[in-house]
Amino acid sequence: ARYQEELEAEPERPSEQDIYTVYLMKSPSKGMHKVSWCKTENLRTKLRIAKKDFENDAEIVSRFPIQTREKARAVAIDINEKSGTFKKEGRKESYLWASNPLYLNKFVDYGPDARKKTR
Repeated sequence: ARYQEELEAEPERPSEQDIYTVYLMKSPSKGMHKVSWCKTENLRTKLRIAKKDFENDAEIVSRFPIQTREKARAVAIDINEKSGTFKKEGRKESYLWASNPLYLNKFVDYGPDARKKTR
């Protein structure tokens, strides 16, 4: 019976280590969002800069962990390109703030702590 239960059980998706982060930021007063990526340990700095340079009420509303720098960057670029919020000038890459962007549904399963939400 136990063997049969194990066969029928949904396989668990291996969780990514929380080394890098793709995050969703929001400014409620401006009604705008931004997706970017960084090393997880730099997340507070990114938030502080957004509060200083964009809007004081900026907050991180959702994020998900990514193991490698290359994958985090690629995911952030892909999300922003599909929403038209990716800008590249020479080697400089920018992720723009946007009102009601298409990518909001990509973050619904995660909270600001990078943990999956339970339904």
